[in-house]
Amino acid sequence: MRGTSWNDAGGGFHRQPTALVIADAVADIDELSAAIRDAGGRLLPAVQLAEATTRLAQSAPVDLLAISISGANHDVVDALIGAVSRFVHSGDAAVVIKLDAMHIDQIYTEFWGPRYTLLCRPDEAELFGSIALAVAGNGALLLNDAGRDSEAVRLQRLNAEVARIADILARLARNGTRTPPRATLIGDVHLGYRGEPSIEGAGVSAADIRQIIRLRRQRDHFFVGGLFEDPAWDMLLDLYAAHLERGRVSVSSLCIAAAVAPTTALRWISRMTDAGLFEREADPFDRRRAFLELSPTARQAMTDYFTVAKGNGVGIPAI
Repeated sequence: MRGTSWNDAGGGFHRQPTALVIADAVADIDELSAAIRDAGGRLLPAVQLAEATTRLAQSAPVDLLAISISGANHDVVDALIGAVSRFVHSGDAAVVIKLDAMHIDQIYTEFWGPRYTLLCRPDEAELFGSIALAVAGNGALLLNDAGRDSEAVRLQRLNAEVARIADILARLARNGTRTPPRATLIGDVHLGYRGEPSIEGAGVSAADIRQIIRLRRQRDHFFVGGLFEDPAWDMLLDLYAAHLERGRVSVSSLCIAAAVAPTTALRWISRMTDAGLFEREADPFDRRRAFLELSPTARQAMTDYFTVAKGNGVGIPAI
């Protein structure tokens, strides 16, 4: 059964999840392996990126794939994407991928949804938290013999596990884990045909929205410490402006618009997509890129919001 091991923990059996680390750099292997051990996982021998296709084709199912593609070229990542996709589709493994900014579009095109966690330049706490959640979310922390364990015992173990993870995260924070820098991604900002900015029912143009975005960014020149981070609204504004411009926005470009660390932006993109506000479209001319746009519901909500705001006499730059 998955090649997992079972431990007798206080009168019930506790299944220890299996995890496979795929990475080239020794530092990445050590970092991912340490996070998996701390989260209660059982490590299989690590695999180099070039060997991953063969290894995954021969591997029994595992609970977690922990992958670092930092520094890898796009061709190597393409091969890995195919191997991981086939492996995941044949089982139910969770996948955590540590990546560079240059890989965001390439990875997001294939790996998106609740099974995947994408981390761009994560700090130690982010990495451990994502690994721990992936392990826990795959049912690995508390799979007990239901006949032997009462509900109270299972809840007690869950509380203990949550407390243990919280304690590790707190210690990591006290030790001063580095804060990811603000996004400095390089990408195509807006692609596609741009006609004259259109005016919707709200009486708002793309130029108006761009002015709002510029003013929001100018606040950071006067206040420090990320006081005004609001990635959801910043991304909604950027996609609404692109809609009015008849432009297209790549995933990496939207991460820039979010004005937060790339991992945070990717997390919000997933959340907004799951909420039905963003829609994803593959680039028909480049399989390594995907575009995002507002869903019809989100477009209508933005139009309604600006209509109400203008109706109340609020000037566009102040919105």
